[in-house]
Amino acid sequence: MNLKSLNREKFKKIEFKQCFMNKSIAFIILLFCFCLQNKFALGQNTWDKVDSLIINGKLNPKVQKYYSTIYKAEDAIIKEKFAKAAKIYEKAFSGSVIPFRYDLKNAIQCELKSTPSKQNMFRYVNLLIRKGDKKDKFYNDSSLLALDFWQELKNVIDTSVCLIDSSTIKFMSFLIENDQDYRRQCSEKYNGNTYNEYTIDSINIIDSLNYERILNFIKNNDIISEEVFGNFQAISLIITHNRHRPQVYELLYNDVINGNLDTRAYYDELQLTGYRFNGVYTLGKDSHGWILGTQGTQVYFYHTESTPEKFNIKKIDKYRKKLYCDNVVSFHKKKAWGFSHGFEFFRYWLTEQIMTESQLAKIIKSDENRKNRNIIFNDESVREYYYKLLEEQE
Repeated sequence: MNLKSLNREKFKKIEFKQCFMNKSIAFIILLFCFCLQNKFALGQNTWDKVDSLIINGKLNPKVQKYYSTIYKAEDAIIKEKFAKAAKIYEKAFSGSVIPFRYDLKNAIQCELKSTPSKQNMFRYVNLLIRKGDKKDKFYNDSSLLALDFWQELKNVIDTSVCLIDSSTIKFMSFLIENDQDYRRQCSEKYNGNTYNEYTIDSINIIDSLNYERILNFIKNNDIISEEVFGNFQAISLIITHNRHRPQVYELLYNDVINGNLDTRAYYDELQLTGYRFNGVYTLGKDSHGWILGTQGTQVYFYHTESTPEKFNIKKIDKYRKKLYCDNVVSFHKKKAWGFSHGFEFFRYWLTEQIMTESQLAKIIKSDENRKNRNIIFNDESVREYYYKLLEEQE
């Protein structure tokens, strides 16, 4: 073998070793990154911190008093004692907590169903506009136009000013459009099959980027309140599409406890994540109540059973208090009343289970008279229809 051949053979061996080393190094780096990524994901997406905050957190007495008074007003509403409820709302709103939109709207309805207080109406409408409610909604409300002090109320509406920064309004609108636009395109392209193998990765990237935007928005504001962001729609949309990520709930917790953010908005989103108090107990909303529906009718079903352990109402109620929430039974009584009264009060949505009329009739038959189960019809004609159907089936 000549010198040239030897050098060539030597070069091949060196080249092979370098290639092997480079591939090994690349593999090690990839393995390290994979492990680091998993460690980061596990560290970032654990709910331990949220659990610790809720379980060990200390409530604010002034905020606690606000919610306890509000719940008394809501109890008066379901008894249809609207004048009494209006007085209780007035009392709740006299403290240091700025009333939330949800409560202001209920209070206005109570005023309109009793003898409206001019000063209360002026204040409630002004507060809603400050929080971002559109003036046109009030200008076109027939129940307000019928008030004998409408002209004075109109002057209040005219001079009320929204406190939300215009850049924040644009940002929230951008988030909603950014979240929905690609989903609309996917739905149109794939005949309603929005989430599929061709779209899911892109949707996940969009959702992750929007989530980071929300996190940065929260971090850049000392207080997160309705006067800062308006209604919860945009934030709700983004965190709903990132329900496996806990960081938003960690950041918003103090605003809930300090009375800046409505705990019911926080709670509604938290229950969608599948979070459980202390890793065991449900939050008592969709776990204890839902809408049963056919193509034409709906009934509201809720239960107060405490087994298995995750449904233990006493323990769930103990944890709900940590977020200023009312107890499970009271919560569902009010929502069921709202369901049967056209959602004029207590607007919200539960999980809906669609079934046939025959299936629904069987559930009504087996559950309506059981001690721990409650079925509420949205009107008496629905009740009559299903009892007639049951008679025909027997």
